[in-house]
Parts: sequence; C-alpha cells; structure tokens
Amino acid sequence: MKIEFRSLASSDIEFLTAYAAKCDRIENSKEIDQIRERLQRRFEDANYMGFGAIVENELAGFADGLISCDTLEINEVYVTDKLQKLGIGKKLIERLIAFAQSRGIKKFGLFTEQENTPMKNLANKLGFKLTTLRFEKQAD
Repeated sequence: MKIEFRSLASSDIEFLTAYAAKCDRIENSKEIDQIRERLQRRFEDANYMGFGAIVENELAGFADGLISCDTLEINEVYVTDKLQKLGIGKKLIERLIAFAQSRGIKKFGLFTEQENTPMKNLANKLGFKLTTLRFEKQAD
C-alpha cells in the first residue's frame, strides 16, 4: 500500500468537518456548519499547520496543530479505522514536528483523553513526557 503525505488544504475542510462531527457525535446541521466555519478560520491562521495521509487518492488521516508562542500544540491526530496500527499516525506527527522545527519551533505539546491508550503509547514512543494534570468541571 502506497501512502503519500501532503499539507492539509482548505479543500480538506469537508473531511475534517465530518471527522469532528463524528467524534463529538454531532448530527445537527447548524452545529456542523459551525464546525466548518471554525475549521475555515483555522486555515486562515498563519500559525496553523497540518499534514494529511493519502491512500488510494483519498485522505485517510491527518495531524494538525497551532503554534502558540514558542510551542506547537498538536490539536488532532486521526487515521481511519481500517488503516490504524500501520505507523501512519506516527509519520504524520513526525512530519508536523519537522515542519514546525523548520520554522524555529523547539517545543511540542499534545493532549489526549485519559482512555486513549494508543495515543498515549504513541506519544511516549515519540519522546513526549507527561507534564501536567488537567482538571475539568462541567456546570450542573
């Protein structure tokens, strides 16, 4: 299987929107439109960067992030279910980091959910260290 990598483009917004809606279990068209608009603003931000994995001419995964001060904050890493465990996510993160380094960035951060063991394992493989503990509260 041939895997190619390229920078994300605004033409990828529909794929990214569908991914975000699926993750957040959103089906309401107004909320989906809000996701689409938020993503469009991301592409207009000079500090945004992302890479996609292309398999059989289809976007099959991506990693993206925003530079904040001197740190690349990795927002999302996603690979379609049928192509997971092939190293695609790792390669996407490595490309994102290399690109950020070419822009002078030397610090990298990412967040993941407590139950996302595959992402935690990948972060450890890539040399990330757990540095913070975050508490959250939802209003009653």
